[in-house]
Amino acid sequence: MSGGVGGSNQATGVVQPLIKINRDLEKTLRSSGLLLIYNLVEATMSNAIDAIHKVIKAEEVSYHDLSDKLKKNYCCSFSTCR
Repeated sequence: MSGGVGGSNQATGVVQPLIKINRDLEKTLRSSGLLLIYNLVEATMSNAIDAIHKVIKAEEVSYHDLSDKLKKNYCCSFSTCR
């Protein structure tokens, strides 16, 4: 065995895995990875929105001074958007 992760067939350069992962485990690992990515994106967006809110509050920006896009998002968070 060479210094890689698995065994290597030097004639073909194909690396053999140390263990075989069955199809169900592979699906579970892929799903877990996607869920982790989703959670990272959600946390990042949540922190970004929170940071915007903190700046608006700290600088005491009134509703009328917000951009039209922020006004729309503000209203959407408290009522049904159309």
